[in-house]
Amino acid sequence: RRGNPPKSTKKTATHTPHPRPPLTTAMSVVGNNRVGIPIVLLHDAEGAVVTVETKNGEHIRGLLFEAEDMMNLYLKKAVVHNPQGVQ
Repeated sequence: RRGNPPKSTKKTATHTPHPRPPLTTAMSVVGNNRVGIPIVLLHDAEGAVVTVETKNGEHIRGLLFEAEDMMNLYLKKAVVHNPQGVQ
């Protein structure tokens, strides 16, 4: 059989996938400092005028001076509107 090329005897390596970590592993959204995206956005808003709605329906608008990781906010020149819209 002169017309046929010789068969390859080269062995191919089999691919074994890496084991996945268990689903119970807690991973941080933003690095190792355990701060999520909403907190990062809140810190990015420092220095801007923001409106905050409280649980009882009040709207507080003011300059966001500082925001803490526990969502404590410090506003300057804040104006408070009750749920009916009265200052």
